[in-house]
Amino acid sequence: MARPAVETGRPLRNFYGRRVGKSLKPSRKRLVVERLHSYLLPGLESDRPQKPQIIDLERCFEPGHPIWLEIGFGAGEHLARLAAKLPQVNFIGCEPYINGVASL
Repeated sequence: MARPAVETGRPLRNFYGRRVGKSLKPSRKRLVVERLHSYLLPGLESDRPQKPQIIDLERCFEPGHPIWLEIGFGAGEHLARLAAKLPQVNFIGCEPYINGVASL
């Protein structure tokens, strides 16, 4: 059993997975620069960290339609397939790695 960092002076190693994604290819970087802003929710257009805020999703989407959230959509294949199959649903996709966002 590992001892806490306080006792050993070593950092805890309890992170499993990636912390940083790979660099974007030039073509994907161009897509992000040219198109990403048109897919962001209103009020989240900045690339700078923002304070948490409440977003009125009813103003962002067609009223009366369900809103589905997919967290960690990878390259977006599943999200794109669902959006094509269910046009009556409003989708929000959240992905921490810009490579996945650029792929979608």
